[in-house]
Amino acid sequence: MDSWASRRWDENAFYRANGLHPEDGPDVIELAMRLFGLSRVVTVPGLRQRAVLSPRRGEILLRPGLSPAALTFLVGHEIGEWVLERDGYREDDRELACDTVAASLCAPSRALRLAFAACGLDLPRIARSFHTSETILALRLGEVTLRPVAVTLPGRLRFAGAEWGWPPEPELRDIARGRLRTSAIERRELSDAPARAMLAAE
Repeated sequence: MDSWASRRWDENAFYRANGLHPEDGPDVIELAMRLFGLSRVVTVPGLRQRAVLSPRRGEILLRPGLSPAALTFLVGHEIGEWVLERDGYREDDRELACDTVAASLCAPSRALRLAFAACGLDLPRIARSFHTSETILALRLGEVTLRPVAVTLPGRLRFAGAEWGWPPEPELRDIARGRLRTSAIERRELSDAPARAMLAAE
């Protein structure tokens, strides 16, 4: 099976092809507007989906109450749907692939490297600047720098970056909760959802 991760997706080139420079700060909403000829963002009470791109109406339709981070990710996911459809990608991991595109558009590699150089691993500050979540930034840290990263989520773990000899899941969860300490793993709590933490190999 082909996978989206094996393809050469360049979010920086995609931004530039649509007249934007992600190094100036990523803007997923502006990207969607340029890509689909949209002109405004409209909140629609009772909308079944959380976000819908509507080129016929020239609008991005949103369910009320979305945070800026949720909004940018959802619009990025919709762009991902368009990119995968354009490229004829029909594999079973399509939704995950759309999330991968969305995360890369919310935190493009070049802009993210500049942010890490300027701010270190101040994820809350970078998340506010990029209008994205700390969880996305933690995973993108691994993808962009190849530093081994694990993010603990309720019921599962997500890994990014280079292969590394991670301890078993129960031990990782104890490290994430602060019950166990090791000099080999840096722990940072993620404030965008309860019980989330980033673990990064030192």
